[in-house]
Amino acid sequence: MISTIYIGLLIFAGTLQGHQNSDTTRAVIESESYVFQTNSETEKRSYKKFSIEVSGGMGIGEYTGAYSGLEFSPDMNWRVKLNYRPLSWLSVYSGYGQTSFDCTHGFCRGYDITFTGAGVDAGIQMHASWFWMGAGLLKHKLTAASSQSFVSDESKWGYDLRAGLLIPVTSLFEISIGGRYAMYDTRFADDEVFNSVNYITTEIGLRINIF
Repeated sequence: MISTIYIGLLIFAGTLQGHQNSDTTRAVIESESYVFQTNSETEKRSYKKFSIEVSGGMGIGEYTGAYSGLEFSPDMNWRVKLNYRPLSWLSVYSGYGQTSFDCTHGFCRGYDITFTGAGVDAGIQMHASWFWMGAGLLKHKLTAASSQSFVSDESKWGYDLRAGLLIPVTSLFEISIGGRYAMYDTRFADDEVFNSVNYITTEIGLRINIF
């Protein structure tokens, strides 16, 4: 009789332990599932698909037709662009911008000419956490201003390369810090050959996330 009771108690204890292990396993699975869902929701909330960015900074440049070389004579630049980010690691943009640089050597000597390129651009950017890098195409007109102003007669499509940081401030605002190199060919008259324009700029901007 005692042996039967003892065996029954062992069976009951084993069954109870099995239920406890099952409950523990279920709790672990549910906890891991919750963490996964939370991380996925966090990732989805970490970026907005549409945003507007306004940026400005300083830049230097060279118009090879002036034979002045790349001078350290910086001037202002600014840009406005619209971003679409379909994936967390990829975005596309289009916008309008203006970049100026001073020229005091070569054919500019004695005239202190300011070159200003302005026009549209579009491209792609890749993102990894706060870091981003991108490449795009641009179509700019070049203006040379001194005592008189001259606007380029024709410009070819050029390209730009850029990289920087995108620092979140709130869900609505982000700070963009970066640098850019751009190049395109232009000329001021039909009978001239095309000469290259090169920019190197630094920029800081405010990005407004729309949705």
